[in-house]
Amino acid sequence: LSSRCILRLAVKRHGLRFSMRSIAIVGRCIMNDPGDVEPLKKWWIDHGKPKIHAVLGKTEGNGCVNDFSRGYATLAIKGVIGAENPHVSVVISGGTEGVLSPHYIILAEKEDTPLASSVSQDKFLSIGVSRTR
Repeated sequence: LSSRCILRLAVKRHGLRFSMRSIAIVGRCIMNDPGDVEPLKKWWIDHGKPKIHAVLGKTEGNGCVNDFSRGYATLAIKGVIGAENPHVSVVISGGTEGVLSPHYIILAEKEDTPLASSVSQDKFLSIGVSRTR
């Protein structure tokens, strides 16, 4: 499931503030195990390798301190997209008992495209990125 909308990204460079129009992309991929990054890789390539800001995931495991699946999934994700997205935030939660199934949510952006100019500005998604040292 993907949705596209306008993203206004305010960037501060050299003391000047300007806006850049981009398309925000929110994607969801299923995973068969914590190391299964093939659906993520396929989604990323199919969407033209957009800049990924964050990957949120729910993986199998018990969610307790001895749950190795979170670290394993994080390592697998960064191995696929980390080189081209070095500052990607990866947040993985363990424990999918019951009706919840393991999956990834991807928050990404594409540079200004013809679609960005034609989409209504009534509703849009903003992605804010901030880092500490």
